[in-house]
Amino acid sequence: MGVPSLNNISELEDFLLRKTYRFFVLILILISAALSGCQQSTEKQVLNTVNDYVKYMNAEDAPSVYMLAYREVRSLGYKNQLQTLFALYDVDYTLEKAEFVNVEDDIAYVDFIMTMIKTDDSDFQNVRLNGTFQLKLENEAWKILLMDYDAETGVEYLQ
Repeated sequence: MGVPSLNNISELEDFLLRKTYRFFVLILILISAALSGCQQSTEKQVLNTVNDYVKYMNAEDAPSVYMLAYREVRSLGYKNQLQTLFALYDVDYTLEKAEFVNVEDDIAYVDFIMTMIKTDDSDFQNVRLNGTFQLKLENEAWKILLMDYDAETGVEYLQ
């Protein structure tokens, strides 16, 4: 359907109204897509940090694990704990589940299930943890604030 003639005002008004309506619908669709894209981007960034944590733990890469921690967590003590852990134990970390929950008060929450199985003959006890990662933005990157789990109900000791 082409542009109506100027002789019929009612046709012209209908035409302009339809064009305006389509324009606003298009704008709403674009805004909605942009907002959902931001959410997916945040979710993806948060989950990437959690996956990187597991990757670096498996690689026994203490400096990289250390740098994934939020600035308030990073300390000489934390760095030494990582180095000691990697020196004493060979453990295979498997992230069975990582589910983005939400971001609330600038903290992102990711529910997880992770197994830690020793690959040496050390006294490390194999476990499955069920808990929640909490991450916070630092210089536009999501960093791990803490890995929270209930010591009684969130830990399953494995053979």
